[in-house]
Amino acid sequence: MTAATAEAALEAFIAAATRQDIPALLAALLPEALPQLGALNLGGIGVLQRHELLERHERGGDTVLGVRLHADEVVDLEVVWRETGGGWKVAGASRLQQAAPGGVGVMEQAAGNIGADLRWLDPGTEWGVRAPLGAHGLTLDAINVGSYGAVPAHGAHATQRPRGAAVNADTPGMGISIFEQAEVWSPIAASLYEEAIQRRWSPATEIPWAEITALEPDLEAAICQLCTAISERQLLAADVPAGWEHRISYDFHEVKLFLATQIFDAARHAEAFRKRALANGGGLGRQSPGNVARLIVDAQVFSEMSLLLHVLVSAQTALWLRIGAACAPGLAEYRLFALAQQDLARHLAYGLSHLRFLLEREPGRAAELHRYLDKGEGMIASDLERDAALGDALAILLGRGRDGAQAGRRRLAALGERWISEYLGRLQWAGLDGREARLDARLRAALTAA
Repeated sequence: MTAATAEAALEAFIAAATRQDIPALLAALLPEALPQLGALNLGGIGVLQRHELLERHERGGDTVLGVRLHADEVVDLEVVWRETGGGWKVAGASRLQQAAPGGVGVMEQAAGNIGADLRWLDPGTEWGVRAPLGAHGLTLDAINVGSYGAVPAHGAHATQRPRGAAVNADTPGMGISIFEQAEVWSPIAASLYEEAIQRRWSPATEIPWAEITALEPDLEAAICQLCTAISERQLLAADVPAGWEHRISYDFHEVKLFLATQIFDAARHAEAFRKRALANGGGLGRQSPGNVARLIVDAQVFSEMSLLLHVLVSAQTALWLRIGAACAPGLAEYRLFALAQQDLARHLAYGLSHLRFLLEREPGRAAELHRYLDKGEGMIASDLERDAALGDALAILLGRGRDGAQAGRRRLAALGERWISEYLGRLQWAGLDGREARLDARLRAALTAA
């Protein structure tokens, strides 16, 4: 919108408002004019009928035009125009007086066309930020620039307000109840989200199902039982985080986005392992006892749920996947178990990094976390004692058939010892000291029994 005089610029501004040319209107406004124009409350007065120029004078190098706007009422405005950058721009505006019914003016029409008033153009948030592109593109970590990357220790809003956005006092709350950063935060949540997006896979097309070959009935039954257990476990891993997502403050959106990928990962696993159980003449096996699942569903705080699901149970599921990949009878099974391991490693990494962050911020909660594991380990021990179907299936797979099942049990016991060592080491890394002395004796016995 270029013009030789302020009067010509005014006419061009009115014409742009009439045709609802928003870019041209915005280009004609200097930043300092935005709050002034918004304060005029010109929106909703009606359709501009005509306008007239009342006066013109100079003020400190600016040109001030008095203009009368005719619509449902007559409004007199003083509009300050400034010549800058080779054109005329609005540097300020104020209402002179209210007049009798009759019309809406240019500024009102412009404000109405732009969206009631122009205060949204100056929300008070940080302006001029630019996120750097990296080797992996524009990542979540890359856009944590300036104030937008400042994660509060305590969220202050129960709405869906994006972190860093201006607050709208009229927006209703959304049932958010988790406001403490320490309760959910992981320093690597954003990176885990990016990895999950970049490494997603499709069970329908990326598992070479056509290469599955017929197996001895015992081996097929063992594979199907393991796939049944994993599919059931991953339904839990999808359902539970979904029940917590809406409670978490949007100030911690990195965690919310990561949990969304976990839900999808787990759903994909439930799908993929169900498909394998039904793809080769076998079928689904027996349901698990479900004691530890019930405990996780009943968790009262997020950190309890995360410790049990992401650390304790994910570590157990990872052991099942490791056995499945090591004993895979063909490429299809190997690829299925290997891809699922890749996904589950992210869930375990989130759980451990969250646990470490929590203990760094709130070390006094260690006793509480130990009590959660006391219950969780007891429930897993109970499940293992009652789940003969899964125990037999793992022994058959490790023994390469029913005849080698006893040797398979010895291998399973050795893997159980290794699992305990890795489990305790992870907790030590996360800062939860003293777990070895509290490890449930029934869990150790169930894992290492040959």
